Amino acid sequence: MTSAYRCIINYHLNTALKMAELEILTTMATQQTADLQRVAKQIGADIVPYIKRIESGIEDILRPYYDKTITAKRQDKILKDITELTNFEYGEYLKDFNLSMKVISGEEVAASTMALDVAIESDVDISEPKKSDINHAVIATPIQQGDKSWTTYKGIQSSFKSQYVDEINSALVVSMQGAENGKEAADAAYTQLHYTGRKASKSVLDRSRRSANSMAATTTNHVANVTRVQFGEANKKLIKGYVFVSVIDSGTTTTCRSGDGTTMSADNPKFLSWVAPRHRGCRSAITYDVNDRYKLDADSTKRASSFRVDGLQSPKPIPSSQTYYEAMASLDAADQNQILGVSLGKAFRKGLKDGTLTPESFAKLTVDSLYQPLTLKQMSERNNALGEILRKQNKT
Repeated sequence: MTSAYRCIINYHLNTALKMAELEILTTMATQQTADLQRVAKQIGADIVPYIKRIESGIEDILRPYYDKTITAKRQDKILKDITELTNFEYGEYLKDFNLSMKVISGEEVAASTMALDVAIESDVDISEPKKSDINHAVIATPIQQGDKSWTTYKGIQSSFKSQYVDEINSALVVSMQGAENGKEAADAAYTQLHYTGRKASKSVLDRSRRSANSMAATTTNHVANVTRVQFGEANKKLIKGYVFVSVIDSGTTTTCRSGDGTTMSADNPKFLSWVAPRHRGCRSAITYDVNDRYKLDADSTKRASSFRVDGLQSPKPIPSSQTYYEAMASLDAADQNQILGVSLGKAFRKGLKDGTLTPESFAKLTVDSLYQPLTLKQMSERNNALGEILRKQNKT
């Protein structure tokens, strides 16, 4: 059993154990999201044995040429063997990666079933979507990577593999140029390829390790949220739409902060732009907007928050019904400015004080119609309450 599988199983068990204490879906989604982030980190880390085999395999391929001149014919043979090696090892990692994603999808169905069973007071039947429908949706649903940037489930993996196969080849070509023999080429290649595990390292294999982290984070989020949509669509009697749930901390992006607490149905034309993931490495999630007849009591439930206060993380539970900017409003000016910047932080406080803005309206005015973040200049040019505040600030 791989470490990723162990982590996934622990994620499911931890979620199940917490269900009895939790009452509403936002709280549950917050905990599931935190658990999934840990799973994604482990899936990214699982690439390490594969890239170590690539490094040792390249050394094995070059060793027979240590005392030989690297002719054009020999270079072609070396590059062919290394391409075969790197394609194989990255391909094997992606096979395990896909198995992990299928496990995550299955666990999401189980977790959603338990969540609704615990959260909804009425005794109603809960349906599970077909695995084939989920798999099709995971592959067919585009993945948002940022402003005007999209990929697919297969595309993100294909790009990852081809990028690092090509980069390793390029590093080898450079290493062999000017080398008098295979030993010199191997030494030169080592400096460009050696895996160190350090975050600041620019070696190709270190960068491929970090890219695996990013790919795992984005793809895990995509698979989990696509599964939740498929689960919701299979239970339309209970679920009328979805609720966007962002992470309440100082590192959350503008686009995810603005979405927190908003709702949308899957048939809305803007749904793909609205739903998580909204960008590379997105930590946001969706949960279910339950039909009014099964409404839940959210008064006594909590969700996690962890803003930076005076430079230090300050974990603090907040009501499940509270949104990002509502929670941020309780911070002092310096801590708000660390998140928003000085000008926008000042405008936020001014609008709340004079009643021209609310946390909800502020959230909407910081992004465009497709939920992409606006620049400070774009915000100030718009004919709305936030724009007016910013223009007055610029004149003083």
